[in-house]
Amino acid sequence: MDDSLSELDVGLSGSKSITIAAFADVNADKRTDLITLSSDRHSLGVRIWDHDAFQFMPPINQINIFDAQIVNAIPGDLNYDGTLDLLVYLRSGPGATETKVRAYLGGKDGKFDGKWIDLPPSGLSQPMVLDYSGNMRVDLLGLSPGSSGTLQVWNNTWSSSPDSPYTTFPMPASVDGETMCVSPDPHSNAFLDLDGDCLADLFIVCAADSSGIQTYQVWVNGKDKGYHFARTGSLPKGAGPVSFADMDGDGALDMIFPVTPDDGPSTIQILYNQQFPLCTSSTQENCRSATHLCRADPDFHFSSTDQDGGLVVFPVATEADPTAHLVTTEAYSVGDVPIFLHTGDFDIDGFPDVLAVLETGSSGRRARLYRSVPCKDGACSAKAVAAKRRTLEEVTEGAEALTAIENVRSTAFLDVAEDGSLDIIVFSAPPGDKGAGRTMVVLENNYNSDAFFLKTLMLNGACPSRCPVTSDHPSRYPYGVNYKGATFKYTVIDTSGEKRAFAVAQLPQSSYMPLHKPYNFVGLGRTNNYLEELFVGSTRHQEEHYFTWSGIIPNSQLILIPYQNAGSSSAQSWIREMMINPGSYAPWVLLSILVSALILVIVVLALNHLERVEDEKERREAMHLINFDAL
Repeated sequence: MDDSLSELDVGLSGSKSITIAAFADVNADKRTDLITLSSDRHSLGVRIWDHDAFQFMPPINQINIFDAQIVNAIPGDLNYDGTLDLLVYLRSGPGATETKVRAYLGGKDGKFDGKWIDLPPSGLSQPMVLDYSGNMRVDLLGLSPGSSGTLQVWNNTWSSSPDSPYTTFPMPASVDGETMCVSPDPHSNAFLDLDGDCLADLFIVCAADSSGIQTYQVWVNGKDKGYHFARTGSLPKGAGPVSFADMDGDGALDMIFPVTPDDGPSTIQILYNQQFPLCTSSTQENCRSATHLCRADPDFHFSSTDQDGGLVVFPVATEADPTAHLVTTEAYSVGDVPIFLHTGDFDIDGFPDVLAVLETGSSGRRARLYRSVPCKDGACSAKAVAAKRRTLEEVTEGAEALTAIENVRSTAFLDVAEDGSLDIIVFSAPPGDKGAGRTMVVLENNYNSDAFFLKTLMLNGACPSRCPVTSDHPSRYPYGVNYKGATFKYTVIDTSGEKRAFAVAQLPQSSYMPLHKPYNFVGLGRTNNYLEELFVGSTRHQEEHYFTWSGIIPNSQLILIPYQNAGSSSAQSWIREMMINPGSYAPWVLLSILVSALILVIVVLALNHLERVEDEKERREAMHLINFDAL
């Protein structure tokens, strides 16, 4: 079926007693597996993707926790050995005053050790994952437990002190004396590059004031100098969780979030990150050249008004359903959970699209898919049109399988079949159901299957392409470490001949089960040009925290291993692995080549035969003339 979504059976249909807590490559085979959560929140399971069977297999590992309820599961390499571990957040019940934190180390065959390690607890607001120390380890940032919790860092000391793997200390103030605000429960804090230097910064959502207005802070990563306060701003009243994507293809990560006020229409708002543009000539000033995409812009800013074309507001209500509004949170017995807008390039045109959950007046909760389109008069302001911003439009043609699903709770993008197109997972449950279990429907993406794409993945550099083999780890490939904070920037020439820069953040959020893909998927449209420049940024606190490659082939998966020998501070030893994924048109190209070759062979043989006939005719005529002359 072309240009449509269709239901796909991958072994999840009919499963109502579990939900997906996280995506991860548990067995390091470069395919995405599932970390699942039971409906009663007491068990975690691992479901491995079997490509030959085209199924997520039954759980191979079960972690049972009976003294508390699981509220989050974060895959990551906690002890820095190149194997995926699991960080689990727990609450004792509705009256809990703190969030317990446990670590489960990874073992062989994609299993986790049942013996856990207790880490220092946090307040109710879930800690976020970051690399605070700049050593590619998994650190945490959150509140200390108690009613007057203070902001603190969980510093990963696993390598030097396995018996005390995490130590806590208060989050230092900025060098100019600014202090970081306290985040609410829930929040949408993020660890990603916001000033354009390919080094992840901190985006912190602050608790709402008495009027219900939330603000945010941006703290820029100064490496060994710590984080320093850079920007603050206000979110509109009724704003939901913030997501991030390069919505207009200018090489900067923008904010996108749902807004559902009590006294106004529900909208999706995009706050564009305004930074240096890409240089279009050698004499242009205040711009980024294509060979220096990781140049920081100290004057970056988000605009909450349309005075400079930096704000685009998209209303979700339609004439057919004027009361439709976005769902921003879901209430559970263990606390509220944010419902994120999920961004992903489903049509592979290079610009992120959006999945949202709406409460409709006529048909209850439904999922909607919105396509990114250029701003035009009537849809955006004149300044946004002049600035070449983009807005959204609902995808209706071919999306019937999505919009028909009732009682939707959340959604997610995932390339299930690893075929270069983003599929959709829809989670639904009856109204009023407070359990974590969900009915899961996987929708296969059949839109634009022959457009080009690129998958990128940065590892944590714990070891090179093969880790030391031990009895507990007989297969030691480090592909499934779910490293958070990497930045990718690249340039591509589109079909109109214009060079554009794009930015992607790897796993920028970790709290409240955001269901980010463990890899980065970007569409390249229908141009098959090489990616001329690719910049890959790590979170290392060293002068060379990023590296550059050129001539990247489309339709490939690129894995970057930032391995460095002890004491080295150079990115020259980083390893690049590339896997080519042929498009669905490849068999037809091969058939065309074979048919063309066959036709050429037939033509050559026919011409050769005609030439032989003509030569024979000429020979006979010559012999006839000789015989005539002899007479």
